[in-house]
Amino acid sequence: MPEGDKPKGVGEGCVDFYDETAKISINLVPFEKTANIPRIGEQVYLPGTPEKRDGGLFQVSSVLHSFGFDENDDLPGLNPARLLQITVTVKRLS
Repeated sequence: MPEGDKPKGVGEGCVDFYDETAKISINLVPFEKTANIPRIGEQVYLPGTPEKRDGGLFQVSSVLHSFGFDENDDLPGLNPARLLQITVTVKRLS
């Protein structure tokens, strides 16, 4: 496989909304469809999955930005990185 053509992880390039109580990801939203990232303490309504009907109102408890090495950046003398995923951990309110 040519360099730079590595397969992506499931949530790579996405905002992952993770329910800390149920210990599951509720929604994945691609970066290009994300208008903003909720901050700690804010409330968000998430649709969840139709099969489980696990959507509802949540409060953001943490936000983690995960970066990885950028093999396609050739800046000399630097350690180039790129944003891989943002995990927004939430707690159910309703």
